[in-house]
Amino acid sequence: MFGPHAQSTSDSIAGTSREAANTEQILEDECVEETAGLFTEEQGELGHPESPTEQVIADISECQTEVLDPSFNYFACPNRNELAVFLKYHPQHEIPDPVLKKSVKRKDGTIRKWLSYCKITKAMFCSVCLAFSKSHETNSFIEGMTDKHHVHQRIEEHEKSAMHNAEAFFLKSSSAGVDDLLLFKQMSVRREQVRNRLQVLHRVVDVVKVIGKQGLSYRGDKDEAAFNLEDITKDHGNFLELILLLSKYDICLKYHVNKCIEKSKILQLSRGKGRGSLVTLLSKTTVNKVLESIRLLIQETISNEVREAGMFSIQVDTTQDITSKDQCSIIVRYVKECIKEKLLAIVECEFSTGKNLFKLVMEVLKSYKLEITKCIGSSTDGAANMQGQYNGFSSWLSTESPEQVHIWCYAHILNLVLADTTKVVVASASLFSLLNDIAVFIRDSYQRTNTWEEVSQDPHHRRISVIGETRWWSKDAALRKVFGEFSNPDSALFLSLIYTLSKIEESV
Repeated sequence: MFGPHAQSTSDSIAGTSREAANTEQILEDECVEETAGLFTEEQGELGHPESPTEQVIADISECQTEVLDPSFNYFACPNRNELAVFLKYHPQHEIPDPVLKKSVKRKDGTIRKWLSYCKITKAMFCSVCLAFSKSHETNSFIEGMTDKHHVHQRIEEHEKSAMHNAEAFFLKSSSAGVDDLLLFKQMSVRREQVRNRLQVLHRVVDVVKVIGKQGLSYRGDKDEAAFNLEDITKDHGNFLELILLLSKYDICLKYHVNKCIEKSKILQLSRGKGRGSLVTLLSKTTVNKVLESIRLLIQETISNEVREAGMFSIQVDTTQDITSKDQCSIIVRYVKECIKEKLLAIVECEFSTGKNLFKLVMEVLKSYKLEITKCIGSSTDGAANMQGQYNGFSSWLSTESPEQVHIWCYAHILNLVLADTTKVVVASASLFSLLNDIAVFIRDSYQRTNTWEEVSQDPHHRRISVIGETRWWSKDAALRKVFGEFSNPDSALFLSLIYTLSKIEESV
C-alpha cells in the first residue's frame, strides 16, 4: 500500500516484523499527516543530532560491505527489492563544490545524513524521500537539486517539510516494533514532561544552593501551600519567594508554577487529605532531598581527597543545639597542594564519654571509607572526656592509631589563659568591668543611644562592645574600639565616649 517507493518489509533492512509492516500501511492510508505531525512533535526537525532516522541510516551505512552494482541507479526511487541496496549506498558526501559541501553540516556542526550528492548529475538528493515517497509525490530533492541559488535555505526548508518528516517516520518505523508505533504519542508526551521537569529541577537546585551559600533559612512559618502562591502579600519563605521571582522571567518555571497552583486549588476545593498525586517539586520534601544530595556529594568529595592525601588529623568537639541535643562535629585536616581543613560530619551524640565519642568517630570514618590507622593526630578541648589519660577520647584513639599525636586546642588554651589572667589582676578586671558597664549603660536606653550617635558621628556607626564571658577576643575588640591602635589612633572612640557621658550627665 506504500507504493513501489515506500515498502518497508525487506528482511535485509532491519528484520521488520509482519505486524510492523501492516501497522505502517494503516498509518499511511489513514493518517499520513498525523504521523508526520507526531514525528515533528517527538523529534523536532529531522536534523536533530540524535534523530532515530539518522541513526538508522548510520547503522545501515556502517554495514556496507557489498560491491556496488554499476548498472544500478542509486539516485532513483528504488522498488521493494532494491531498498536494502539503496540504503546501504547512502549517504554520499564527497562533494567537490565547496558551496554545496558546506550544506552537509548544520549550524550546530552535526551532519545531515539524509543528504546525498550525485557526481554525475551534480545534484543534491534526499535519500529518505527517494526511498519512501509515493510514486506521485515529488520535490526538488527527489528529482535532484542543482540550483545553487539559496541552496542552504532550500535544504533547511526541505528538512522542516511535512513530506520529508513523514517519510522519515516510515524509515524509523521500519526498525520499530508494534508497541513503539502504537505508543508513539504517549511516549512523546512523557518524554516532554520529563524534560520540562528536569529543567524545573535544575532551577530548584540552583535556588537551594544560593540560599545555602547566603546562610538563609529555607522555609517560612506558614503559607507554603501551592494554592497560596498567588497571594503576593503573604510570606512564603525564602525558597518559594525566590522561585516566584524567577518565574516572572523564566517561561518554563512560570508554566510549572501556574500548573501547580491550579492543581492545588482543585485539590483544596475537593477537601481531600494530603496532596494526592500532585508533585510540585516545590515542597519541603524536594528541598530536603536536594540538601541531602548536596551533603552526600560534598562528603564524598572530601573523603576522596582525604584518601588521596594518605594521612590526616581530626578535630572533635561537641555542643548543644537549640533542642538541647548534643551534636558532635568532626573536622578533618589534610594536605593536598595546600593545607585543607574541612567539616566532614555533624552527628548527634547520645553519650559524651570518651569511649562513646571514639566509637562515634570510628563509625563516621568507616562510613566514608577512611582508615583510622592513617589518622596521625587529634585535637580537642581540655575536657576530661576528651583527653583523659585512661578513658578519654584521645587514649581510646591511640589504641587504634598508636602513632597519633594529641594536641590540646591552642585557641582554647589561649582563651582560658587570657580569661583567667584578666580576672586575677585587679586593674585589668576593673578596666574590663568598667568598659562592659558603660556599653550596657548606653545600650539600655534609646535616648542615650541617640546621644551617642549624635556625638560620635562615626561613618561606620560603631558602638561600644559588650564583653562576653567566654570569648577572650571580645575583650580585645572592646579595647580596640575605645582606645584604637598605634597604627591608626584616629579610629579610637575614647573622646566620643567622654563627650557622650558628659552630655548624658548634663541632660539629667
